[in-house]
Amino acid sequence: MSRDIRRLLHTKEGGRYFMKGHPGRVIREGEEILSIPVNKPLTIYRKQNGTVWELPFSSNGNQTVLRNLKVKGNHHIDKNLTINNDLTIDGEIKGSRAVFNFGEATGSSSATWYMDTVNGVAMSTTRGYVMHRPGSVVGASVQCNCTNDAGTATMIITVLLNGSVLVQTSSTSVTSTGVWSNYEKFGRNTYSFAAGQFISIAISRTGASSTNDDAVGYFEVIFDD
Repeated sequence: MSRDIRRLLHTKEGGRYFMKGHPGRVIREGEEILSIPVNKPLTIYRKQNGTVWELPFSSNGNQTVLRNLKVKGNHHIDKNLTINNDLTIDGEIKGSRAVFNFGEATGSSSATWYMDTVNGVAMSTTRGYVMHRPGSVVGASVQCNCTNDAGTATMIITVLLNGSVLVQTSSTSVTSTGVWSNYEKFGRNTYSFAAGQFISIAISRTGASSTNDDAVGYFEVIFDD
């Protein structure tokens, strides 16, 4: 038992004192009791207007909500939130993620190989996925098959915004025929876009010539609202 708890055990000041277990019905109007009930942290109880109010303490900064949590205003969470039961949301989930698929079945040896959308439309500097709300690109991934290799090629995913390069992934070296992949995640709000702008994807090559086909990939965004 810590020194602070021992002190509380022998302290009664201003209607507040310490007891073991849940105060139950022993707490009187206007009285405050500090207690450590079974399987609960140190908690302060106060009876006011016939209702017993309680507030748990924390020894490490963690907070546990034993029953319902109601948030009437905005709430920002900097770290993880674990929910063991159902989550009911009456409003809108902001900051939601979305994935946009792309690919290309026709082989190419071009230094810039534009991908197709899910319905087979080729993307370019003038064609792509139009964003319906603002957000940022947070990741991209692709897998391809190298069918002809002439040395060492360096492959990257190029993400274009309105036809201009927004961000490129780190490079992947392709030194032989066979399947290779390239992927990277980016920080939110680093590579941002506005509503109405469009995103297109190309696989870019430097170094020795190579032929690639059967591209399968996606890019991921987080919307701001």
